[in-house]
Amino acid sequence: MLDQLEENTIAKIETAQVFKTVAGYAGDFDRENLSGLIPSFPACYVMIETVPIVRLDNIQFGETITFSTLICTASLRSRDAARTEAFQLIRPLLNALANQTLGMGIEPLTPKLISLVFVDKDITVWAIRWETSAVETPTTLPA
Repeated sequence: MLDQLEENTIAKIETAQVFKTVAGYAGDFDRENLSGLIPSFPACYVMIETVPIVRLDNIQFGETITFSTLICTASLRSRDAARTEAFQLIRPLLNALANQTLGMGIEPLTPKLISLVFVDKDITVWAIRWETSAVETPTTLPA
């Protein structure tokens, strides 16, 4: 289900048509890694974070899925210009994803936190943390 959540989230973000690049991301955010990505900015990366699982009954499990959408911008003019561009991308991203179920059997996506992840002389990365939940029924039955 996590791969489908990532794929459907990316597809939904692409409909906002405000990012040059939308993709999954599993790396670290530091100057070295981000410098090579600058030509693809403004970008939005989807990163699955945590999935605590609880047993609901003899067969089903409940999952609370937390993931972030990372808004990456760069400006040769200044850090302030990159920050301003990032701020202008937050609202369209919230509008595209808030309350969506993405055609899946999940609870509507809920934004939980907006935070600054990385800032450098010309790069700014902001994250919107999202939460949803789902019930999973494994294909194996109890013995």
